[in-house]
Amino acid sequence: MSIPDRIPSVYFDRLLLLMEASGVGRFVIQMEMVFSASLDAERLMTALDLMLDAEPVLGCRMVPDPKLPYWQRLSGVERKNFSFTTNENDYVAFRNQGLNCSKGPQLQACLFRRAQGDKLLLKVAHHVSDAGGVKDIAAKLSAVYNRLEKEPGYKTEPNLAGCRDFGQIMHHVPLWAYPVIFVNFMRQNWSNTVPASTLHLQLPQGPTAPLTYIIRHIPAKRMEKIKQFGKARDATINDVIAAAYYRALVKEAGWDNKAMLRLQTTIDLRRWYLPDEKAESICNLSVYEYPNLGRNLGKDFSETVDLVSRSTKSRKNSWFGLTDVCLVPVLKLLSFESQVKLGVKGVAYLIKKKAFPNALTNMGEIKKQSVRFGIEPARAYLLTPFVFPPFFGGGMSMYQGELTLCGGVPVHVEKNIDRFYQTVVENLPGEACITN
Repeated sequence: MSIPDRIPSVYFDRLLLLMEASGVGRFVIQMEMVFSASLDAERLMTALDLMLDAEPVLGCRMVPDPKLPYWQRLSGVERKNFSFTTNENDYVAFRNQGLNCSKGPQLQACLFRRAQGDKLLLKVAHHVSDAGGVKDIAAKLSAVYNRLEKEPGYKTEPNLAGCRDFGQIMHHVPLWAYPVIFVNFMRQNWSNTVPASTLHLQLPQGPTAPLTYIIRHIPAKRMEKIKQFGKARDATINDVIAAAYYRALVKEAGWDNKAMLRLQTTIDLRRWYLPDEKAESICNLSVYEYPNLGRNLGKDFSETVDLVSRSTKSRKNSWFGLTDVCLVPVLKLLSFESQVKLGVKGVAYLIKKKAFPNALTNMGEIKKQSVRFGIEPARAYLLTPFVFPPFFGGGMSMYQGELTLCGGVPVHVEKNIDRFYQTVVENLPGEACITN
């Protein structure tokens, strides 16, 4: 069966397009890998081109039709998705920019050739994939790259039957759970809006370009101590990092003990509801959760960890991550044009009421065998979308025991976020030293 010229968009594709149109940020997710030797640039270029057919949505551009956006396949001359450079400035410039989904391709890459070993950056439009999907793309790309070494004429089989929508999750949810999910949704709305004021970083609005990343690497030795600290309190690494995030937020934002201590976090539904934690195709299956400590930070870091852990466990016991599914049927009644207008008004309301939480997204672990391009990277990490003030969305990922914190922002708030992350790291157990 041939790849169709037009591919329907799904709900999450349009949601990300709506968020970008509302001025929240540039929605691209990247994976950066650092190698100790050189990769085969020509073979990598071939593998990247094959990926545009292996997962056909990657070889498309988004057509933002006002009624219902869709994906349009690219012609041959539009498919170029590989850049090669020996200039660090060119590489950084590639990294510090978005990806125009209406132009495509939705997967692009840059190989930076260095004497001490190459850097490879994969750039994926968030409109087609979340961090979990980016990890799947990297795994499939590396498998194709490795196979091409022995089979130079290898061609991938297009994934034409794989589901990209939310239905693949809901198939695993029994009907009796729907009323419970709706009650959770109503509780979440109350928790998020009463009272409205939410503590967040005081970031000045300004130009949305140029863009940059703030990156902090926490070494594996220190992470082991953080893991043991959490284990002693029956808390996850995610709980411990979130607690450090809260305490850094209180310090940097200047808490008046009145604003609510809320965060926006993400949950990869693959981990919770799909067999083998695998989606049928490249797609977005991450959703929001909203931890809320109210006005109780706890007297010290340990107590904050306990409060976060209790809050998280409570949600994990009741259809974790599925509250916002209640919005899907309502939004489907509106044209995309109407959804954008609603989104713009919603963003303006959140800013006016100071009702938006800062975000912390856990993008999970990158497994070394999944990113083996002949050799395994010495370091690998994911980079979050660029988010514009007054909003901020940070993220974290792990590789070989090392945890990486990151945040994509306009350069005029670079120092603000750098200081914030420094405070986050200082709150964590273990030695104060970090690597940049």
